Amino acid sequence: MAVALEGGADDRAVGHLELRGGFDLDVHAGVPSERLAVNQAAQGRISTLRWQNTRWALARVPNQAFADQAGVPLRRVTEMFFAGCLLDWDAAAAGWREWADRVAGGGRTVEIRGPGVDLRFSIDGRTWVVADGRTNLPDGELMTAPVTDTVDGWISFENPAVLGGRRMHDLRLRWEKGTLVEATSTTHEDYLRSVLATDDGATMIGEFGIGTNPHIDLVCDDILIDEKINGSVHIALGRAYPECGGTNRSAIHWDIVKDLRGGGEVLLDGRPVVDGRGLIL
Repeated sequence: MAVALEGGADDRAVGHLELRGGFDLDVHAGVPSERLAVNQAAQGRISTLRWQNTRWALARVPNQAFADQAGVPLRRVTEMFFAGCLLDWDAAAAGWREWADRVAGGGRTVEIRGPGVDLRFSIDGRTWVVADGRTNLPDGELMTAPVTDTVDGWISFENPAVLGGRRMHDLRLRWEKGTLVEATSTTHEDYLRSVLATDDGATMIGEFGIGTNPHIDLVCDDILIDEKINGSVHIALGRAYPECGGTNRSAIHWDIVKDLRGGGEVLLDGRPVVDGRGLIL
């Protein structure tokens, strides 16, 4: 459900409030991959217009379909949802901003290392943005934008990457000096290739994010939830957020979560700053 609201001091006079429930991910099973990719690109353009021209907020509201998708009772995801939404945002955000301020002074090169990943890129000149409950609920992440032509290495994902209702299992991506040279999955690889062919920016990493919500602990195959998991990181293929200093443009913005809770770490200029327990404060 989406509701448009008018008014406010912001230059963007129209507000957009959206409550999203879960849905059966197999609902588009019969749609050809190339058609679904075209639809996803159109949805991405709508999303771009939303964040460019409105004051917006999204909330993922748990329902039975969402619980079935997560493989747990509705009560379990509902309790996680409210715990994640009713965080002490002022206290949590203060700690996240302190971390961002500390690393912003000298952080130049990010490395993600561990089981299933050996990836590095520059964030020189980029900005860390703290997501603290102002646009998404539940919220909780830190994000920045890689310098796209410095991305080098590979990453694989232990949980399915989900986009447009399709689950791509065992996704593996590899870049050489900013160019995507390998992209494979064991399911829906035809859809994967159609999405990556959307435009020139679709194969680039537009966002690097770190999940920070201590109450979000279930992988639900839903990016609005999964990217907030404390002890996880995520990359987004496609469009970068200008507030991070990113320059990559694309009709898509596809977040994919890497769970570090089973091992792995993020290093900034060779110093560990994130592991499976979350931020190293």
